[in-house]
Amino acid sequence: MDLYPQNTKFVICLGFHGEKIKQVASLIARENQQEVIFTTTNSWDDPKKGLSNTLLDSMDFLNSEFIFHAVDTLVTEKICKNLLNITPDTIVVAKPLNSGEYRILIGNEMPKKHVSPNSDIPAYIGLAKINGNKKFWDAIQLNAKIRPEDGETIGLNFQNLKVVTLTDEEWIDTGNVIGLQIAQKKYKQTDIILERTNEAIWNIGSKMYKFHLDEKFINNRVARAKSLYPYVPDVKKEGMNLYSYERIGGYTLSSCNLNIFEKFLKFLTEFWGLKGINNSPQSESTEYREFYEEKTKSRVAEFLVQRSDYNVIKINGKKVERIEDLLLRVPWVSLSKITRVRCHGDLHPDNVIVINSGEDFKLLDWRQDLAGSVSAFGDLYYDIAKIWHGLIVDHRTVSENRFKVNICKMKGTYDIDLVDKKIAWLAELKEYISINSLDLVKSELITALIFLNIAALHHHPYNEFLFLLGHDMLNNIII
Repeated sequence: MDLYPQNTKFVICLGFHGEKIKQVASLIARENQQEVIFTTTNSWDDPKKGLSNTLLDSMDFLNSEFIFHAVDTLVTEKICKNLLNITPDTIVVAKPLNSGEYRILIGNEMPKKHVSPNSDIPAYIGLAKINGNKKFWDAIQLNAKIRPEDGETIGLNFQNLKVVTLTDEEWIDTGNVIGLQIAQKKYKQTDIILERTNEAIWNIGSKMYKFHLDEKFINNRVARAKSLYPYVPDVKKEGMNLYSYERIGGYTLSSCNLNIFEKFLKFLTEFWGLKGINNSPQSESTEYREFYEEKTKSRVAEFLVQRSDYNVIKINGKKVERIEDLLLRVPWVSLSKITRVRCHGDLHPDNVIVINSGEDFKLLDWRQDLAGSVSAFGDLYYDIAKIWHGLIVDHRTVSENRFKVNICKMKGTYDIDLVDKKIAWLAELKEYISINSLDLVKSELITALIFLNIAALHHHPYNEFLFLLGHDMLNNIII
C-alpha cells in the first residue's frame, strides 16, 4: 500500500487471519490517506477453490479498470505509478532472483513452469493492469471450477496483451524464504528489533505500532501501560491486536555513552520506589512459584522439543550437570518470596529511551503481565535480572550475528562479542545491588532462568545460544 499514492482505492479480500490483516491494512490506509474496501473469501480453506474464487468474491468492486497486485510481490513505487497510467491489459514480468514455479507467457496461455534466473523466458510476477469488464468476469466465472488457481490470468485479453519487463533489481518475490530474507535486508528498520514470529513493531509517521497475534497480550499491555504511566508512553489501543503511542525523541540506553548508566540507576531507584523499602522478601507467593518454576520448566520442555537430542554435559570445555538435574536443585521456594515494587518486566537497555542526556527516561515494551497480574507491581529481582541479561546479550550484536554456538552430542560451545561499555555497566549494576543490600546471587540466578525461558521463543541458532548460556550460568550458580 505504501507503493501507491494518496487517494488510491484498494480492494482486499480477507481469508486466513483476515481480521488481523484488516486491522493493519486499515491503519496503513488511514496513515496514507487511502481508501480500502474489505471482502471475504473461504477459498484458502476449501481444497476445491483458489485464486479464481478469491477474485469472484471481490467482483462487485472490480467492474472497471484495476491493478491486480499479489501480496508477495514487492516492486518500486515508480513501477506502480507507471502501471496506474497505462492501458489494460498489461502484465509485468521479470527474471526471479532464485528458482521456483512461476507462470510464463506462451502464446495465449500462462502455464506454470520452473523458472530460474538463467531462464530465457521471464516469470509473471503477479502484477497486472486489468480491464474488469464483462468479458473478463465471464471468463473467470466459466472456468473457476476447472481452473481454480489460474486467477486473473483466465480473463486476460491475450490478443492485445502488453508486457512490461523489469530488471532483476526491481522485483523481489517475498513468497519464498530467500526472497523474504532479501527484502528484510533491503528494507531493514533503523531501530534494532529482534525478529519474532508472533509480533512486530513498526514506525509509521510519528507513531510506533505494536502488533501481536495474541489479543490477550495486547489487552494486558494496554492495561499495564495505564498503571505504569508516565514511566511508559501514553498508549492507545488501535484494534484487538494493535496498540500505538507517539514515537519518543531520544536514544536507546544501549546507544548512549558510558556515564549515562549512573543516571539510569538513580531513575530506577525512583521508579522502583527503593528508598525506605523493606528489602526483606515477602512470604512465598503461589503465583510467583508458578511464574518462576512452572514457566521455566515449560519453556525448557519447549526448547527440548526443538532440540530433542540435547543432552549436554560439557559447555566450553567445562563439565556441567544435565539441565534437568540442575532444575531440580533450583531453590524455587526462595525465588517465589518476592520483593514487591513497581515493575517493568523487560528492562533490556534497548527498551529504555534516554531523553535530554539522561534528564529523563521512558520505558518501552513493558511486560504484559507479571505472574498473571496486570497491575504495575511485581518482583524487583525480575527487573534486575532483565537488565543483567540485556547487558550480556546486546541486540545489535545479535542482529549482526556476532555470536557463535555449536551443539554436538553431549558437548556445547558458545561465544558472543561482549560490549565493553555494557561490561562496565554490569559492574555498576552489581555495585548498586550491593549498596542497596539486595541479593546478588538471586539476581544472577533469575538471569540464568530468563535465558532458559526465552530460548524457545527465538529463531535458530540464536535459540541454542541462549539456552547454552542459561545452562552454563545456572550450573555456575548451583554447583
